[in-house]
Amino acid sequence: MSENIAHRDIKHNNFVMHFPSAASVDIRQFDFLGSEPWFVKIIDLGFAKEIEENQTTSTVCGTEGFLAPEIFLKKPYNGQCDVWSLGVTYFNLLTKKYPFDAPTPQAILQKQQIGAWIVPEHAAISCEGLEFLNDCLQFDPIKRIRLGLLISHSYLRCELP
Repeated sequence: MSENIAHRDIKHNNFVMHFPSAASVDIRQFDFLGSEPWFVKIIDLGFAKEIEENQTTSTVCGTEGFLAPEIFLKKPYNGQCDVWSLGVTYFNLLTKKYPFDAPTPQAILQKQQIGAWIVPEHAAISCEGLEFLNDCLQFDPIKRIRLGLLISHSYLRCELP
């Protein structure tokens, strides 16, 4: 991801795993902790837009449930909208739920404004994972972690067992 490009439709459906050394891989038998390299790639760049530093855009696009509040509110935004969507995507992958669930769009927005997301008891998540979510799911895009800092976040640098 680049800080000058807003994907504007980050969601789990738009990520694929890439295995450069294999023509085809049976993912059920792949050793993810082994020495074979693999990467996560973002696909479906239909809504992607280059946005220079200190510039914004205002087109309303993306997928409901993953939209950053500034897009939903039709306010000018930049690539920080993708950081929000990454947080929603991560929460959804962990819990099979959306972080801000409510019966109406206005109720969802109210929950977003006060940061009212709760991880269900069945989801095992570390303190670093909670910090990662909190850094991504800040209502004010200025308070959200910057993309450059996000990719070096301690949670993403955890050593696997």
